[in-house]
Amino acid sequence: MVVKEAVQPEAVFTPRANRVRSDMYIERPILEKALLRALRMSKHVVIHGESGAGKSWLYKRLFEAEDITYEVINLGRASSAGTILAVVESTLARNGIATRSGYSEEKKAAVKAFVAEGELSHSNMFAFPKQDAFEACLKAVRAKAGTKRKCCLVFDNLEHILDDPQLIKELVGLLLLVDDSNYAQYDVKILLVGTSNDIRSYITQASNSNTVTNRLMEIPEVARLSDDQARVLATRGFIEILGYTIEPHREFNLKYYVNEIIYYADLIPQYLQDICLQIAFRAQENGNVIDFSAFDKGRHDWVRASLISELSVVEFNMNSRTTKIGRKNQVIYALGACKNYDLTSNEIELIIRREFPNSCKDVVLNVPQLLSELASSQKPLIRRTPRGDAYRFVDPKLRMIIRLKMTKIAGEQLYLRPFDDSMSDMNSRPS
Repeated sequence: MVVKEAVQPEAVFTPRANRVRSDMYIERPILEKALLRALRMSKHVVIHGESGAGKSWLYKRLFEAEDITYEVINLGRASSAGTILAVVESTLARNGIATRSGYSEEKKAAVKAFVAEGELSHSNMFAFPKQDAFEACLKAVRAKAGTKRKCCLVFDNLEHILDDPQLIKELVGLLLLVDDSNYAQYDVKILLVGTSNDIRSYITQASNSNTVTNRLMEIPEVARLSDDQARVLATRGFIEILGYTIEPHREFNLKYYVNEIIYYADLIPQYLQDICLQIAFRAQENGNVIDFSAFDKGRHDWVRASLISELSVVEFNMNSRTTKIGRKNQVIYALGACKNYDLTSNEIELIIRREFPNSCKDVVLNVPQLLSELASSQKPLIRRTPRGDAYRFVDPKLRMIIRLKMTKIAGEQLYLRPFDDSMSDMNSRPS
């Protein structure tokens, strides 16, 4: 009898994988339909969303389902490479496609001397324009797709070049080239992917016109999963695929564990996969059983592996370890407690007054000023949205750290827990 090999946790929960396994992909029909419609139009496409929200998984999954050929240019390498075209060239080289950088021409001339006759020769090198690498890339993508299939060239990790005007101008130049007949003949759609929700304004500023932005179409933001989608991801992985069992104890049951995972991973797909992987490792060591001990140890492993680098940013913006009122700390606590993606001063004030009713009674809180200070800090926690009427976390991990780090104690005081204790007491979550 052939014994079926057990499925390993790292084969199910794949937080940093190039592709998510098909049975762990959570369908996002609204976004998928929007992207598919955009690909049918003449404009190039922009996908934006917070880090870890699943932008790459979305387009890769759709491209595979629709049999669309694509090539990814990783703009995260552009700064070190010097130019975007250098990244394009290295991508071509990695795929075994050579580009001619130029040609040489040798000229010969006869000479006469007193003793003998002979020839002198010299060579000149002539460089091709760098745009040839871009055309070669478009040509290669089209050749791979054939004559009838759709194909895309994806510029991913766009956020890495937004602070470099020269690289943005270079990207704008490449986007304009696509409309040139020499490049348009390959019929390759351009896809821009990044975390910024204001990509169009960066491009407009670089080009000093709307020429390029008029050629771009944005799909809705790739945001966090819904509670139901996150529950499906965790339950499918733990129960249906890995076959783990839950050992309930008092309130510690499957519903409790999944709700805790959702709260601390903030519904972000990559972090949901990350924390689930760490818990799955501990459960495997526990005989494929998830009990509170395995859950708590896995959760602690996740914090140490994934969030410790963001801890200094949160601590930099906090008041002293224990304060009686500490309005700034109350604002930070409320930012962590807020479930909304966009954070408004009105919402934050409501949370503060709900969580700290005694210290807020008959007091003007001046939340807008405190939020502005946190956004302009030397190590900012939040940033203004493009419309200027709300804020977002600079990194979604910061919200997770706040939820783990800060706890309420008697007298409406906030205690800044030492890192080693941050995971041990989970009973002070905001209501």
